[in-house]
Amino acid sequence: MMLKLPPDLETEISETAKSDDVAVDDLVTKALRQFLDIHWQERFEAEARAYEAMRESLLKEYADKFVAVYKGKVIDSDVDKCALG
Repeated sequence: MMLKLPPDLETEISETAKSDDVAVDDLVTKALRQFLDIHWQERFEAEARAYEAMRESLLKEYADKFVAVYKGKVIDSDVDKCALG
């Protein structure tokens, strides 16, 4: 995979890597890993908030079932938790 970065960002990355005495690849990998970790945590928390906001209505509508919530909406329900998509 090749990424096309704006020239100013390339410069900043190169200067930071040189200043920190690390390889550019290592610096970018670490930065992207940190970003993705935060991103996935934020998405998980958003789904948890959506579930909590819908919890009472879910308990009524899907009594005795498990539900899968994605992007704030119920996308599947089943009595078998493992069968959820």
